[in-house]
Amino acid sequence: MFGELTDERLLVLDVDEFLSILNDIKARGLAVTDVQEQVLDAVENGTSLGGTKPKLTLSSHGQQYLAKFPAKGDSPWLPHVEAAMLKLARRCGIDACQCEVWRLPDGRNRALLLKRFDRSPVAGGSGCIGFVSAHSVMRLDRQPTSAAQADARLLAFGTQGITTDSLRKSYVAFADAMARWCGGRDAHREARRELWRRIVFNALIRNADDHARNHGLLCADMAAKRWQLAPAYDLVAPALARETPNLALAYLYIRPTARQGARLVWAATLADLLLAAELHYGYSREEARAYLQGTQDLIQSAWRSALRSEGMPEHEIDRYRASFSPLA
Repeated sequence: MFGELTDERLLVLDVDEFLSILNDIKARGLAVTDVQEQVLDAVENGTSLGGTKPKLTLSSHGQQYLAKFPAKGDSPWLPHVEAAMLKLARRCGIDACQCEVWRLPDGRNRALLLKRFDRSPVAGGSGCIGFVSAHSVMRLDRQPTSAAQADARLLAFGTQGITTDSLRKSYVAFADAMARWCGGRDAHREARRELWRRIVFNALIRNADDHARNHGLLCADMAAKRWQLAPAYDLVAPALARETPNLALAYLYIRPTARQGARLVWAATLADLLLAAELHYGYSREEARAYLQGTQDLIQSAWRSALRSEGMPEHEIDRYRASFSPLA
């Protein structure tokens, strides 16, 4: 959801100003100015702020919001699904973005309004709060210094069916790397526990778009150089899903033994989620089992009403039935 500071990202429009510009575009039948083009691109599915979905930053009563519009080819109900999942995540004990579905006055367009957690109201405007993606925390932009080094890293794990790069780009690596950012042992442990809850939630709604740029850290105290997990975002249940979901990042690593090679796991099963909770994320087996069962029960009982409360019709809700089937 977050990316480089491009011109479109720096543009902040008041909600009323945005609606006025949109009305002017419709009255003329075309966009003339650069600002009008950015508004039209967002609403009609062109521009993007760091992801693939068209977005604009809007301001209302001193608070900034990210307005996400469905991209071309997306279901018009996508904002409703994401809003429902973010609210459901909070019911499951996850710190998730505050949001609402915004129905534009034209009655045709809808957007998801996300309260920007990387902005805070200050006198005369908004202040920025430091944010760094998991992709940067894990230093995934760094490449091997030479082809020989890359080959050596590949050979080190090649006989085990995984590579150092696949382990490096994993929830396991992110959980470990957070120790450098999150302060003391207790803060790091709580961050790892929160991360596991998000892994579980993504698996239970079969969200496979949980890549390294869809997680990040937020600066809690710049003077103390202390960071914490940013609120969860981009939680979307798909209309079509695998029975056993494969997450975008591996969440479990089992070290090799004399009898068995190393194991790196993307496929989400109840047994492996429980094992991961113990090995990597600071949970006891009993506590993890209680959370996993309680969360699966809650999602099973609440997903329909969550989608319904966002205004989705029953025939659309039915399309998501398979995504919420229980994990094995």
